[in-house]
Amino acid sequence: MQTLDIGMGDYRAAPSEHICALYSASAERDALLGSYVRNALRSRHKCVCILDSAEEAQMMQVVTNVGNDDEIDVPACSASGQLELVGASETTVPWSRLADKVGSWKGAIAGAMNTGRYECVRAIGEMSSSVQDAPGAREVLDFESELNELLPLYPQIVVCMYDLNKVGGAFVVDVVSMHRKVFIRGTVVDNPYYLSPTEWLTTTGE
Repeated sequence: MQTLDIGMGDYRAAPSEHICALYSASAERDALLGSYVRNALRSRHKCVCILDSAEEAQMMQVVTNVGNDDEIDVPACSASGQLELVGASETTVPWSRLADKVGSWKGAIAGAMNTGRYECVRAIGEMSSSVQDAPGAREVLDFESELNELLPLYPQIVVCMYDLNKVGGAFVVDVVSMHRKVFIRGTVVDNPYYLSPTEWLTTTGE
């Protein structure tokens, strides 16, 4: 599959990309979320949105407004399963059960692709509250790292959003290293500090 316009500036992504999106204002997040969802639905790709527990209603409204601007039938996309909105409270597998968490994601992507309806799954999630909800930020980092092993299995693009006002500097350094690409100030850049899952385990002494 050729590269895709994913609504992140003029950047075109290849399937299997994992992008870390950093922002410091809700307006930045909302602009990215709306643009990403709009491009996914226009392309008739499966779109999964993980909504932040603290601002779920606002994020839901952003997705709904996509239809107002672009004549996209958001309710129809939701009813057909093309658009899937997942609240943080609905992600019931705890962070401490890493294998189950990863397995749940793999099963969801496999299920979407096995329908034969979609060429690609595009996911975007607000992860900031997850860092605060998890017993330790390390569990979120381990999940982010393990996700890299799953990306080549199916055509999928995953964007993980983090609010710089909610997560600490040390965590930002670590979570950026889980992603080959970073979106900041409207631009996607290559990350020279990316660590593969094996390198991450070596660095942390496991």
